[in-house]
Amino acid sequence: MALVIVVSAFALVLAAASLFSRRYVKSGEDFYLAGRRMPWWGIGPTIAAGLFGGTSMLVVAGNSMSYGVSAIWILAVPSWIGAFVATVFFARKVRRLKGVASVPDIVALRYGEGTRTVFTIVTIFFYVGFTTSQLLALGIFINGFTGLPLLPAMGATLLVGLVLAGASGFLGVVITDGIMCVILAIGVGVLAVTGVRWAGGWSGIVDTLAAESPGHLDLFSSSITPGVAMAYVAAFGLALVPQQDILQRFASAKDAGHAVRGGLFALLIFIPLYLFPVVAGLAATVWLPRNGHEALPAESLVSWTSKNMYSPWVSAFLFLAVTAAILSTLTTTINSCALNVTKDIYLRVTGDRASPSRTVAVGRISTVLVGLVALLFATVFDFILGALYLAFSIAFAGMLVPIVAAFYWRRANGYGASWSALSGSGFVILDFALRELGVAVPWPGEPYSLLIAFCISLSALIAGSLLTAPPPAHVLDELDRSSDPEPAATA
Repeated sequence: MALVIVVSAFALVLAAASLFSRRYVKSGEDFYLAGRRMPWWGIGPTIAAGLFGGTSMLVVAGNSMSYGVSAIWILAVPSWIGAFVATVFFARKVRRLKGVASVPDIVALRYGEGTRTVFTIVTIFFYVGFTTSQLLALGIFINGFTGLPLLPAMGATLLVGLVLAGASGFLGVVITDGIMCVILAIGVGVLAVTGVRWAGGWSGIVDTLAAESPGHLDLFSSSITPGVAMAYVAAFGLALVPQQDILQRFASAKDAGHAVRGGLFALLIFIPLYLFPVVAGLAATVWLPRNGHEALPAESLVSWTSKNMYSPWVSAFLFLAVTAAILSTLTTTINSCALNVTKDIYLRVTGDRASPSRTVAVGRISTVLVGLVALLFATVFDFILGALYLAFSIAFAGMLVPIVAAFYWRRANGYGASWSALSGSGFVILDFALRELGVAVPWPGEPYSLLIAFCISLSALIAGSLLTAPPPAHVLDELDRSSDPEPAATA
């Protein structure tokens, strides 16, 4: 009964937020950028909630129980580094670009329209993989909490995500993200604090692990070596830089100053959000064996603890916190991918002649299509981190190099950018497919295969740019004019 009441109340709040924001959606820019009027205090929570998804809570807590402190390298440290780099080096530049709403918009402005198709394809591949990981995360959590089979659990998750992402567009996502950011922050805090208490305090955790599992206190482990840690920083950290959902939030800011402050605010939120699951996992290493549950699978830690260790009302709230964490990311990824389908495919085919109402309608249809494709992919993957790692590897190897070059290397051109995106992401997908099929490959496996993909991408950009004509001067001049400083908006 408590679960039904809490979830129902939560659904009503989200529905009210979506209906409220729907009234402000009158054009494509309203649907995908909230009219470019977002303040920094709205941008920060939506970046944090949008990226701190089910993988962050479930995977980080579970892996901290399995590997100890070294699990901080899986998502926590990479996210801190990625958020900092994206904000400091790109937030101001992206916001100053006029008429930009997506990654293909940026590359088209910098490299020419010929590159838009390539980056649209790569970006869609990334977001389908990202959405797939969130469907898996919430499906597995609901299955562990309620016993509902995995496929129906993912289907129910998708339905809610489609309603939130499609009803009111980006503004609705921002508002609901803000609500869910507060809920998930309280939820992970409860898991961490109560876990430490059950383990006998922080000193009790340290003393027990030092005596029984000293490796759990090391910054690296046999499973997470420095090389693996650097691969995670690359895949889950630097891959944040070219992510459209982050750049989309920078572009939606009132001005460049709000974009930068919003990114830094998200970084401040990230720090405790990622530390709490690490603490919860370390504490579980101590208190679970004392309660006779040392055999509990790591991936079930959060769902089992939330269901069995609290009163019905607290348990219901924790269920809500986990689902909020995953739903916030799910709606973000669906909305961002639908942006590509609508703006970079539909509007190009129609020559931007569609009416604002038709554009919004197509955006909602695209939202449904993206969700259904991700659900299909979710039936292929059998673990969350695999889907997420593939998606972020595509972003790192296929999009990072040309996006950085767009702002920081004037000699880079459309040929180099296209070759870079296709070769880097193509190698990642080929490597994944061959290994899934059991085919032996002549190159080393992870994490070194990701480094190979990055080097291929970088080499392709340099070769393609230097072996062909430089970008026309008027293109660079237009980019410079588009990024001229603008008057600051009021807070």
